[in-house]
Amino acid sequence: MCRHLIYVMTERQIDDFDLLLRVGVFNRAQMNDAILKFRRYEDASLAYTGVNRHASDTRIGLMDSTVPISPPPLQNS
Repeated sequence: MCRHLIYVMTERQIDDFDLLLRVGVFNRAQMNDAILKFRRYEDASLAYTGVNRHASDTRIGLMDSTVPISPPPLQNS
């Protein structure tokens, strides 16, 4: 993750954030899932306006890992 972004969003240094992860304040799986959902929502919103920031990317960065870019699953209505 971007150290500056973590500090700007939380006013915490990366070491503080790592400590909070180690002691269980954050659930890694839930954080990764939330970040993935947010990034997909953000990218879909930008694509709607004609902006594709990640045209050449093959992976999405999460909290502590990356996943291949794939289209989101279709929602049943």
